[in-house]
Amino acid sequence: ASGELSIEGQTITVSGDAWLDREWGSQFLQQDQSGWDWFSLHLDSGEKLMLFQLRNQAGENPSRNYLHGVLIGPNGAKTPLDSALVGLEVLDTSTVSGRILPMKWRIELPQIERQFVVQALHENQWMQVDFPYWEGVVTVKGDGPENSGRGYMELTGYSTATPASR
Repeated sequence: ASGELSIEGQTITVSGDAWLDREWGSQFLQQDQSGWDWFSLHLDSGEKLMLFQLRNQAGENPSRNYLHGVLIGPNGAKTPLDSALVGLEVLDTSTVSGRILPMKWRIELPQIERQFVVQALHENQWMQVDFPYWEGVVTVKGDGPENSGRGYMELTGYSTATPASR
């Protein structure tokens, strides 16, 4: 992305990376679901990883959360991920806008022999809109360019309860 900012009469040329968040559907969650955790990661290897889980209501078995993921190679080739093999673990939480949110995660993908630690770059990115949610930039850390990068994360359905991990 590139453009110009005008601040106090001074024009500054800016450029950098940007993302387009395009939702193809925002249907309501099922009655037994409390929210979702969604990751869109751009790896230094040129690959992209999209992964999300729809969480069951608080206190229910997190191993029954609905998971979906796909790894997209630099050439556009897609590798669907077996949801039974995906591991999501909350490593750290922070209180943001009165909610306890998972700001640091471990993602394990043994099917493709990958493991990442994903962490929010700036925690205070809560969107208090009709359907309140957290969305923001994350860093991706792991060994090698196939396990590091950056991206963004979206979190919905969190109250003051401790988030579940899988």
